[in-house]
Amino acid sequence: MKRSVVIAMVVLACLGTSAAATAGRVVHAWTAPKAERVLTRDATVQLAAPERAALEDELLQKAMVFSALAYGAAEVGDSQASLAYERIAQQYRSALWSVRGGIDIAEADCAGSGREFVADRFRRFDCIVTSEVLRVPTTELETTADGDWPSIVEREPRLVGPYLTQLRVRVTGNSSLAYE
Repeated sequence: MKRSVVIAMVVLACLGTSAAATAGRVVHAWTAPKAERVLTRDATVQLAAPERAALEDELLQKAMVFSALAYGAAEVGDSQASLAYERIAQQYRSALWSVRGGIDIAEADCAGSGREFVADRFRRFDCIVTSEVLRVPTTELETTADGDWPSIVEREPRLVGPYLTQLRVRVTGNSSLAYE
């Protein structure tokens, strides 16, 4: 009888330890609509390496040219020209940041993957996403006959995207995820 009491106590102690360990560990699982919302809020679509490198080079060169012109115009006191050049340089830098960091996601369609936890909640999702359209400025500089600062000719921006791709999403917290 003593032996069965000791065994029962050991079993209860193990169950209590297991329950305590499980209670301290929160398992996050989402519905597909939440996965879509968080994905569009936090994730980006990366361009393919060759396209990204070519676009980065183009945008960086244009940003440097317009930044140099803005600096030069500011140095000689032409604030109007300086502001115009800086505005264009900022457009190129903004596009460059999007290329380097990834293009925002416009739309996502997710389906749960793997074991379902409770009421359509999953820890993993397969998602088809559509990126935003990246607007790349298109500008030219025209020299003037009077030797003044070059004038800026702005054309319609070049549109890059949208891109359609698949992402595998893993829930990592209440409102955080990892994806590839």
